[in-house]
Amino acid sequence: MKKIFLIIIIIICHYSIFGQRQKYIIDEECNTVIAVNGLNIREKPTKKAKIIGKIPFGKRIKHLTKYSFEVDTITDYFNVSDYPYGRNQVYKFTGKWAKIEYEGKIGYVLDAYLFYAKDVSKAYSFDKKEYALLYSYSACYTNMYSPSKFIWYGLFKHDEKKYSLKRVDINYFSKDNEISGGKDIGVSTGNDKGLMLIIGSKKTLKEGPRNCADMNQIKIENNNTIVNTSLDNYGIEVKTLFKNDMLECLFIVKDDDKSQTFSKYITGNRQYYFTNIDFIGDIDGDDKMDYILCTEGERGYNVLFLSSEKKENNLVEPVAHFYTCYCC
Repeated sequence: MKKIFLIIIIIICHYSIFGQRQKYIIDEECNTVIAVNGLNIREKPTKKAKIIGKIPFGKRIKHLTKYSFEVDTITDYFNVSDYPYGRNQVYKFTGKWAKIEYEGKIGYVLDAYLFYAKDVSKAYSFDKKEYALLYSYSACYTNMYSPSKFIWYGLFKHDEKKYSLKRVDINYFSKDNEISGGKDIGVSTGNDKGLMLIIGSKKTLKEGPRNCADMNQIKIENNNTIVNTSLDNYGIEVKTLFKNDMLECLFIVKDDDKSQTFSKYITGNRQYYFTNIDFIGDIDGDDKMDYILCTEGERGYNVLFLSSEKKENNLVEPVAHFYTCYCC
């Protein structure tokens, strides 16, 4: 009887340990730091442990084991959403303590500030651009920029339907995707209540109040769509055409006797047709309207057009895009 009891205890302990290990396995391919201000190496797997080093953004670490050492909350990010534009919620993001080695130092880091090297390397490909477009979000698609290469601003909508632009600090983080088994990327400014968008700029922008259209109200007034609605008051007109049984939208930006028409966005060797307008308002502070036009499909873009960067006879110029896709 004692032998049977001992065997049962061993089996229970075995499955308990096995189950715990499966729950706390580290994604070893996530070996690159995405903590904007650097990632602390701690002596023990706890936030209260002594800091013995710091790893800069973009540097790679070496995992010493595929198993983690407990789970910890990284911080509270307010109003971060699974899609662009934050919701009125507080998300508690967690990370697993990973035992790592970096430049001879052995210690522990939270894997919520580690991501895939191939995705982090994309950030450096945007260093030559003058602007960046981000939203507060946490999703499977990756939009990353070298944080030190831009001055970051948030465009906020206040309760009184007033808008303002102000300096912000961005934070990158990662979280486990329980469906795919991989990692998702997240972006936040810390408290994203009322945050419409995040713009990175190589030049200093004027902070303060902004004149913007209430796009939600416009959609409500037009049965949740603005494709066939005239927006002359905001300097834009929408026309729809059918070509080869396909719907094509023409977005016509107007200012006095000038106009500029948009139908598609070309990036690389592919073109994407605009299907919606997501934002109308003055972002850059020159008292002229700026726009964000969107393409749709399994993979699409939100494209930022700024009036202050116009060329030749144009009214606005595309300066940055935000990549989106369906997460499956």
